[in-house]
Amino acid sequence: LSGDSALSKNSYFQQVVSKLNKENNFFIYIDIQSIIEHIFPKLAQFTEDLPEAQKNQMEKGLEFTKDYLGAGLSVDLESSDFSVESLLTLKPESKVLKMMEGVEFNKDLLLGIDKTPLMILSFAFNFSEYLNLIMGTLPPENKEIFEETTKKFYAQIGLDLEKDIIDNMAGSINFGIFDGENINITNTNTLISIGIKDENKATNMMDTMIKNLPSQQQALIQKEEIMGTDAYVASAGFYRIFTGIKNNSIFITIGQPMFETIVSGKTSLGSVSYTHLTLPTKRIV
Repeated sequence: LSGDSALSKNSYFQQVVSKLNKENNFFIYIDIQSIIEHIFPKLAQFTEDLPEAQKNQMEKGLEFTKDYLGAGLSVDLESSDFSVESLLTLKPESKVLKMMEGVEFNKDLLLGIDKTPLMILSFAFNFSEYLNLIMGTLPPENKEIFEETTKKFYAQIGLDLEKDIIDNMAGSINFGIFDGENINITNTNTLISIGIKDENKATNMMDTMIKNLPSQQQALIQKEEIMGTDAYVASAGFYRIFTGIKNNSIFITIGQPMFETIVSGKTSLGSVSYTHLTLPTKRIV
């Protein structure tokens, strides 16, 4: 856009449009601040009739949305793949942005599978900051119940939620479904990977958790060695769910073929085109 249009002078729009590919694309822009200015007064009137506890909780939740500035979405119309780029901008002091601090984007396993992808997703956030954000919106009584319940649960399995699990999470989460022709009831060619900081700590966490499970649940999980890699195999109906650790990631597959693909060491992308999968590893404020 050019000229004297209101959009061309909008700083939030300019920030979004400068970062997304607009050539031969279907492009959508949303001025979130403008929407907030029109909707928030009406929402404030709505909350007046709510009980005090619900009113406070909703107000805390809505407070975070005031930090959102603008958003854009761009769909590549020339690519043979369905490729979507999106961008969300926030105020620099936003609490939401804290969820992006100290994260590591680890997509090695996801982008190393030499099979045609049906769908892949990759994102990252700071788990500790996310938990703090959620806890800050809870009423005191709900927060107390949550803390007591999680403390009791993790005490039963010999783990501390924050020290043993959250502190070891690097932030990245990846999901992919591959090779649709060979998907069946026992093998979905699905991968979920979660980035970790310390593989040994993750292994100890898995072993400790399984050791402390009730005997009935423990019997459903077997530790096997597959192609030189430890696999924690859980049975769930028709499915066998495999969990392993590799490349600073805990990964989960449904079915053994995908597990073997990952631990085999074949990381070539082969003939699969990933040219559109840049998956940005930085935030834009």
